[in-house]
Amino acid sequence: MDPSVFDKENETYEKHKAELLKIAPGAYVIIKGNLIAGIFPSNDAAMRFGYQRFGIDTLFMCKQIRDKDEVVLIPSVFSVGNPASGKPKRVRQKAKAS
Repeated sequence: MDPSVFDKENETYEKHKAELLKIAPGAYVIIKGNLIAGIFPSNDAAMRFGYQRFGIDTLFMCKQIRDKDEVVLIPSVFSVGNPASGKPKRVRQKAKAS
């Protein structure tokens, strides 16, 4: 998915970030366009609300309210053992016969 899909939602979050950090640090916010639809104590509660409010076929953003975003790196299944990934491939060696 193209990350620019959420440009408007990210812009809305940044515009209200200071206020959100004051009232609900660590909570989760649901944003659709320029609408802050709700703030919730957990990701599950936020997502449940988002799907109920907007449906499963409509994009909305669920984001944890944090001072700095956490970057999570998830390796692609195609990078494991791929010579282009720079990661060595594990090879199981056969036991030597005595």
